[in-house]
Amino acid sequence: MTFKSLFDSRMKAIITVSLILNVLLIGGFGGHVYKRWSSHPWHQVKKELSPETRSVIGRTFQSAFREIKPLGNDARKVRAELVKILSANEFDADAFDKAAEKMRGIRSEMSAIKIQATKDAASQLSVEERRKMADRMAKMVGGGHERRVKRHRKPHMIMPDHKPEPVAQKK
Repeated sequence: MTFKSLFDSRMKAIITVSLILNVLLIGGFGGHVYKRWSSHPWHQVKKELSPETRSVIGRTFQSAFREIKPLGNDARKVRAELVKILSANEFDADAFDKAAEKMRGIRSEMSAIKIQATKDAASQLSVEERRKMADRMAKMVGGGHERRVKRHRKPHMIMPDHKPEPVAQKK
């Protein structure tokens, strides 16, 4: 057995193992991404809503997201500014304060657009559909996407006023 044939067989084995590991890792990552995307809160709520309601909500929030997109780009630029300020040799507190204020302003604008979109959508929905929306909001502690973070406490949920209280059983 020559060195070249030994080297060739080892390389073939290494390349084969590498390909198998890459396929497994890519498949695992793809499955994880798909699972997170499919368990997005909107997909869960969408099943409960009528097609008309889905259309109203979709149009309303698509419009809002178009308004928010440039603000998101601005926020990324300000975040990059903050990173430069924080990683500079000498910390410039005034520049940091200015950049932080810009970031707060952008986030405030984004929040106002989201709140207005929610108001616009809710004004076009029936009582039942608004209640479904309220139930979903009550489950989203802190807003945004639900995070599966384990904490040492249970969040206190807001109980909507339209849900009936449990009836005590007669003995």
